[in-house]
Amino acid sequence: MKNKIKQFLQSYLGHVVFAFILCFLFIFSVLFIIDKSFEKQEILDSAYNVRANIAGIISPDIDNRAIKIALIVSELGLSQQDTKKAIETLPAAVSLAFSPYTEKLNYWFSEGKKFGHEILLEIPMEPINYPDDDSGPLSLLTRYSNLRNIELLKDIMEKSYGYSGIINWMGDGFMQSRESLFPVFDYIKQKTDLFFIDSLVDGYKNTKKIAEELKLPYANVNIKIDRIATKNDIIASLEKLEIMAKIGSGYSIGIMQPYPVSIDTVKEWSNSLKDKNITLISVSEIF
Repeated sequence: MKNKIKQFLQSYLGHVVFAFILCFLFIFSVLFIIDKSFEKQEILDSAYNVRANIAGIISPDIDNRAIKIALIVSELGLSQQDTKKAIETLPAAVSLAFSPYTEKLNYWFSEGKKFGHEILLEIPMEPINYPDDDSGPLSLLTRYSNLRNIELLKDIMEKSYGYSGIINWMGDGFMQSRESLFPVFDYIKQKTDLFFIDSLVDGYKNTKKIAEELKLPYANVNIKIDRIATKNDIIASLEKLEIMAKIGSGYSIGIMQPYPVSIDTVKEWSNSLKDKNITLISVSEIF
């Protein structure tokens, strides 16, 4: 049998058959590659369509929906020059959050309101790597009793007036402790019409759950827009904030520090919002 097969392969007919098989395999391989190329392109097209929809490019319903963005400037009052620039330069809809370590806190509250800004009061809370990161002598700490934390909170809140809501300063350690946070939220809830903004990007589930239990108006920041404080990076963060509002609940919240580059970039960006059907709102308008 082996000899017959060998003789056949060495014959003219065997050469023709072998060449035909090679040709068939070549054509099949080409067709397989082409088919896979089309399949790959379909995958790439689908991925592009997903990205495009996320950006609000393809879907007219998403792209044309009116969206709202709230911006908060944090750590105000610590630098008079930066605070003055933020108050006088930024659109009135930008909310201003003042540190309790500010001298003449009520004066700066008054100045901010004079220019139409909503005022928030920052409450220092224990950071996760305390005391290497020090939140200061007014900070609420997990090692303190609930009574002491409430006394600190009460002192901060009662020495100033005219603010619409509370926002934490630091606090990624304190806000993970339900035992410490619950009485703080409960005290804030007792103050009529106050809301709480969680400055920690995306917040903790624990924090939101406590707020819901107490029916305390609560929202968390989505992006720190000047984590990298360059104009291009701030613009990229603001664009991301726009996309998050479009594909989410219709609004998003950004937080920034009073860096000159942040203030100037936001001011320039705010001039383009009308054409994009975006409204800049005070953070209280979310509730």
